[in-house]
Amino acid sequence: MYDTENGKDNHFYTEYFNVALVLYGDVANLEEIKLYIINNFANKKLVKLIKPTYDKEKLFIVDEPEWQKFQKFTIQKGRKSVNEYFYFAFLVRGEVFHLEKIKGYINQCDVDVIVSVYAKERVYIVEESRWNQYKMAES
Repeated sequence: MYDTENGKDNHFYTEYFNVALVLYGDVANLEEIKLYIINNFANKKLVKLIKPTYDKEKLFIVDEPEWQKFQKFTIQKGRKSVNEYFYFAFLVRGEVFHLEKIKGYINQCDVDVIVSVYAKERVYIVEESRWNQYKMAES
């Protein structure tokens, strides 16, 4: 269904997608974003919040094929960063309309959006040191 008044394909906004985000900022701001998603979307069953993850280490989003290869790799734990800011990564599954509202809210917050990925397939969150070890061993 195409909305001629707004020039948008409304069918697209009702499709289900995963959106994966990696944010960077003060824990209080990140927690505010998480609570906003839970209170306004997840608790109302409009979206599903999947694996919210805080870490001092940079976080990556990987797709299913990379995740399967990564799972077979043995990881050696690295040293954590020592600053006051954290990375916060999470996946949200729902209609694009609701995902766009969440992203709009996040854009008003005092955090950096490091990664924002829409995907139909599953995606996963991985810490930077583990990912780098995997990529080095793979090459």
